[in-house]
Amino acid sequence: MPFVDLVRTLSREHLSAVPVVDADDRVLGVVSASDLLAKAAVETASGPHGPINRLREHRLYERSRGETAATLMASPAVTVLPGSPVSDAAWIAA
Repeated sequence: MPFVDLVRTLSREHLSAVPVVDADDRVLGVVSASDLLAKAAVETASGPHGPINRLREHRLYERSRGETAATLMASPAVTVLPGSPVSDAAWIAA
């Protein structure tokens, strides 16, 4: 899915992140609103100063240069089984 479609999907569905799945619906990674904001920040940066410079030093900068869900996603995805308690999911996410 292209960057623009990701933005539209997150906005339309009021989501903060979406999973990226393969043809067998296995979760490969996650694209979050912060990934898309990082891409926008990097693309509009005018120089290597301030927070953008710190972002450049992080692997997020490399991902932010992507144009599709596959190149923008954070991976590997950290997942829990469907029957897992919400508290377990929250602990893992934290």
